[in-house]
Amino acid sequence: MRRSLWLLLPMVLLAAACDGGGGKPRSMGRPYEVTVVGRLPDSLAIALGQTVEGLPQAEPMFDVGRRPHLDPDTRLRRAIVVGRKGHRLEVRHDVWARPQIVVLTDGSSPRRTAALLNAFERRQQVEALRRHHNPRAAEAVKKMFGIEMLIPADMGSSMVRPGFIWLSNNAPQGMTNIAVMRGPADVALARHIKGETDAMHMQLTGPPRARGLWEMTGDAMGGPYVMRRVGDVTVIAFVYAPESNKRNLMRQLEAALYTIKQ
Repeated sequence: MRRSLWLLLPMVLLAAACDGGGGKPRSMGRPYEVTVVGRLPDSLAIALGQTVEGLPQAEPMFDVGRRPHLDPDTRLRRAIVVGRKGHRLEVRHDVWARPQIVVLTDGSSPRRTAALLNAFERRQQVEALRRHHNPRAAEAVKKMFGIEMLIPADMGSSMVRPGFIWLSNNAPQGMTNIAVMRGPADVALARHIKGETDAMHMQLTGPPRARGLWEMTGDAMGGPYVMRRVGDVTVIAFVYAPESNKRNLMRQLEAALYTIKQ
């Protein structure tokens, strides 16, 4: 009987919360943290913990925590996956808190579950950009390149050259950057982003692609990047955060690239 009640609890609470309307608290947890409730097959843990592509060190797609029961504290988490037998996949948003995603599943669709959680986090990053961005920097990009995009609000440092704009938060730890350019990316980066001397310059390791690693020639600096091309315009977002995890910083920058409009 107790097990039957526990299995019914998520749906009862979901129904009650969905009927209740507004006034919900802010959800707890960092982006890309997932709380898994109950027992689920190992295939789900493997899907959620797969290594993120394009980072210099191995980082999982999600940081996964486990809870045996859906208790009051767990209901306030940002992203929740609830194990339920015979329930292939069901998604609810902002059930007990905002923002929030709740996935009910028997674990038979691990890749689909991971994709839904990724899409939720991407939407949250874009919405955060819509609320807090740098309109002056966005206007400079639009004026030079004819594209619209949301620039993170903390990117207050810039360097502008003909056919090239470099924006940065210039942070001592977790430095995030966006470079917008025309022409070959390697040529533009080497010409405009220098190190301590002119002999040091930024370059991509390997041919330019959607995501990969960059380095500073003649120096130990480097990190991950993500790239998007729009017509003859190339936008590269990159991070310098030595000895720190870079997944969430890169996800924030990727969100900016998702807002690009021509």
